[in-house]
Amino acid sequence: MLGPAAFANGNDYNRHGDRHYYRDGHWYRHDERGREISVPDIVLGAVAEALPPRHTTVVVRNTTYYYDNVHYYRPAPNGGYVVVEAPRR
Repeated sequence: MLGPAAFANGNDYNRHGDRHYYRDGHWYRHDERGREISVPDIVLGAVAEALPPRHTTVVVRNTTYYYDNVHYYRPAPNGGYVVVEAPRR
């Protein structure tokens, strides 16, 4: 299970627990007024509602990660998937 350090990233993308989602090749989230906005990229510590459609499953040192050719993900404690650092092999 991931601890609080996995979510500490110090940027505005996830400061308020924003949940990101992937659609049509782009990442989105809702701003403070509930409007959908496109984000240039999902960042370390951000939580995605679901994995991108072309992800693969990778097991490193008996830990399962999901990988989408750019980012690694692990299940988030409250649902969805958190972006994590690349595992050390």
